[in-house]
Amino acid sequence: MYIDEFGIGKTNITASDCSPFPRDGDDIATKFGTLKYYRRLNDAPLGKPAIVSGSSGLSAGVHHRFLEIVIRDGNAAKMLGFKVGDSVF
Repeated sequence: MYIDEFGIGKTNITASDCSPFPRDGDDIATKFGTLKYYRRLNDAPLGKPAIVSGSSGLSAGVHHRFLEIVIRDGNAAKMLGFKVGDSVF
């Protein structure tokens, strides 16, 4: 995991790596708790940890973007206690 200046945990896992493929509001079990998945950061609730499809990835399309652990208007790394190199699943 890489952490950006906003405390977002950027992974090397895409939504298409998940089975079954997640839909908005689905639960995804992580080492940092069970988090809700949302396609876009703006769909995640304010102040709550979530997993979203980020802006970077392997190719075009939301299915191939890397998943990110976020807190909209917050710092996920500080709140959940993860650091660079941690495993997510």
